[in-house]
Amino acid sequence: MYALPDVDYEPTSGTLTFEHNEREKEIRIPILKHADADADEERDEIFGLKLYDAEPSAVKISKKDTAII
Repeated sequence: MYALPDVDYEPTSGTLTFEHNEREKEIRIPILKHADADADEERDEIFGLKLYDAEPSAVKISKKDTAII
């Protein structure tokens, strides 16, 4: 089942800025609690994350530009 924005997670967007030779960044996407769910209940929703529009244009995003979470 696909996760729904504003129901299962808080939609997030923004700009990642990397320093010279920096290779990692952390992205936080808040997962929302369902009002009627048990605290220990496992959920099986998924959503995607895609990186795009790298600047300057000489910078290339690897083939791993998309993640299923």
